[in-house]
Amino acid sequence: MISVKTFRVTITLYMKKKKRIHHHAANKIRAFLSTKNVEAKHHEANEQPPETTTEQHKRNGGTGPFGQAEQQTFNGERAAEQGQRQNGNSLPLPPRRNQISRFSNWRYLKVRKWRERWPILIAFLTAVFIFWQAYIYNEQRKIMNKQREVMDAQLGTMNGQLESMNKTLAETKKGADAAVKASDAAKDSASAANAAVDQNKELIKAAKVQASTSQTAARAAAISAEIAQESQRPSLGIFESTLLELGVGKAAHAKFTLRNTGSIPAQKVRAVTTGWLDTQSCPEIPPIGVVVGIPSEASIPVNGERISNAFTGRPITEADMKLIDAGTQWFYVYIRAEYEGRRGHRYAVEYYGRYNKGVVAFDLCTSHNGSN
Repeated sequence: MISVKTFRVTITLYMKKKKRIHHHAANKIRAFLSTKNVEAKHHEANEQPPETTTEQHKRNGGTGPFGQAEQQTFNGERAAEQGQRQNGNSLPLPPRRNQISRFSNWRYLKVRKWRERWPILIAFLTAVFIFWQAYIYNEQRKIMNKQREVMDAQLGTMNGQLESMNKTLAETKKGADAAVKASDAAKDSASAANAAVDQNKELIKAAKVQASTSQTAARAAAISAEIAQESQRPSLGIFESTLLELGVGKAAHAKFTLRNTGSIPAQKVRAVTTGWLDTQSCPEIPPIGVVVGIPSEASIPVNGERISNAFTGRPITEADMKLIDAGTQWFYVYIRAEYEGRRGHRYAVEYYGRYNKGVVAFDLCTSHNGSN
C-alpha cells in the first residue's frame, strides 16, 4: 500500500515537471509565431524572405535557444505587447495564415495538456482505491475486535468452568483417597472373613452330604408310597359296546359295559353318554344334553360291571337310513365315566366311536379315547 506522504511527494514532482514542460513549449511557440509574422510582412512588401530560424541560429553561433538577435527581437516585441495591453490598446491582428497556425498549435497544446494529466487521474483513482481499501480494512478490524471480545468472554466462561472442574476433581480425588483407605480396611476384614467362610464351607459340605442322604431316603419312601398307592386304586374300562336299535321311525340305541379291573372299589361313579347322526368323519363332540345311564353316583366293586346306554335325540328317517346304507352318514356314540379312589383321587375314562354297518361293529375315533 502507498502511504499518504509518498503520494504527496509524487504529485509535487509531477507538477514541477509539467510546469517546466509548459514553459519550454510556450517559448518555442512564441519564437515560431514571431518568425511567421516577419515572413508575412516581407511577403506583402515583395521583399526577399529573411533567413530561417535555423540559418540565423547557425549564423549567430548557436547562442541561446533562438540566437542572440532573435532573442532580442522577441524580447522587444514582448515588451511592446505588454505596453499596449497596459495602455488599453488592442494588438493588431496577424494574417489568416498565422491565425490558423496559432490555432493549430494551441489545439496541440490543449491535447497535449490532457495527455499529460492522465497520471494525475490515475493517482487520484489510486488514492480513492487506497482509501476504500483502508475503509474496508477498518470495518474488518472493527468486526474482528467485536469477535475478539466475544471470544474473550467465552474464554472467561471456559476458564471459570475449568476452575470449577478443577475444584470438583480435587474433591473427587479426596473422596477417592478416602475410598481407597476404606477399601484397604475392607480387604483386611475380607481376608479374615474369607478364613471364616472357608471353615463354614467345610461345615456346609458336611451338612450337604447329610442332607443329600436324607433326601435320597425321603425320595425312596415317597416313590414306594406312590407305587403302593398306584397299585391300590380302582380302574374302570369299557369292555363291550353293542348296537341295540337302528331302524326307520325309532331312535338309534347302543349300550356299553363298564368294568372295574382295579384292586379297590370305584367310588362315586358318574357316567354321561350321548348319541347323534352326522355325515362328517369323527366331528367335534356336541354338548351333552340329558344324562342317560347310571342315574346317581354309585360304586362299582372290584371286577364289578355296570351298563350305560346311548340314544339319538330324534327318530331315524328314511333319508337318514339311505345315507347310512350308502356309508355317508354314521351313528356316533360318546361316553365319559368319572370316579374316585382312596384319599379323594379322581379318575376318568372316555369312549368315542361310530357304528360301521359294513362290519356290524363300532369303530374308534382318533380322539377322546383314553383314561388316567
